[in-house]
Amino acid sequence: MARLLPLETQQTCRFCQLRRIVRAMKQLALDAVKAVLKMASSLLQSLGRLGIALLWSGLLRVACVGALLLIVAGFVYGVARVSAHWGWEVACCLGMTLLFIVAFKQRRLTGKIGEWLVRATLAVWFPRSIRLHDVYLLHGDRVTQIDHILICSRGIFVIETKCWSGRYRIKEITESWQFKTRRRGWVHKYNPLRQNEGHIAAVHYVLGSSDDIRGIVAMVGWAWLHGSVRGVTDGLNGLLRHIWRQPEVMDSLIADLIGEQLRVAQLPRNEVTKEKHRRSLAQATR
Repeated sequence: MARLLPLETQQTCRFCQLRRIVRAMKQLALDAVKAVLKMASSLLQSLGRLGIALLWSGLLRVACVGALLLIVAGFVYGVARVSAHWGWEVACCLGMTLLFIVAFKQRRLTGKIGEWLVRATLAVWFPRSIRLHDVYLLHGDRVTQIDHILICSRGIFVIETKCWSGRYRIKEITESWQFKTRRRGWVHKYNPLRQNEGHIAAVHYVLGSSDDIRGIVAMVGWAWLHGSVRGVTDGLNGLLRHIWRQPEVMDSLIADLIGEQLRVAQLPRNEVTKEKHRRSLAQATR
């Protein structure tokens, strides 16, 4: 018995030590799990607050539209290269649907999306023609901004893009169009044909008198147009049909000379030019 007591005591001490080690390891594991869960909780809370702030300010929708635009642009370009005319129209309609679902209320953003779609359409179907986008021209003492200028064998096309939605009653001779709202019914909205007349006048001011300058108001949004007006096209397909229906009036050499003349005359796209353009708009609306 005297010999067994020290051995039992020794085994008991070893067992106690092992139990202490297991308890310590278990406590360390629990502390590590709690620390990870706490970090994850704080990270999720931070991301949640950041997401709410971004959603509130509209930046999240802008990022989503940018990602969708890159995806849709690649898809549309691929379809346009390998398919017929109907494929291009279907792809553009799909892209417009996705983009307008995300950014229906962002007016400035939808305007940029419409300009990008028109730019892509002109690049695909008129690759060898001269295309100028976001052009600032000096017309007397005022600065005019033009969305697109296409110079091809069928003439000089001054294109004003409108990415609008809703129902419109359009007329050519009036100063405003009628736009239907949910609360106030039919209200007046500035006639874009009058706006494009100023753009055409600025091109005339640079090039001199020319009968080959044609103005187009391209409606590329979800707008229902009540009435038919010359120079107003509905959708990208309507824009292409309108250009292709025009007869050929110039050769490539004259088109190159006109394009070079407009490139030399256009103003730089800086803050000074944009501020002058805003002042010109303020003077015109008085």
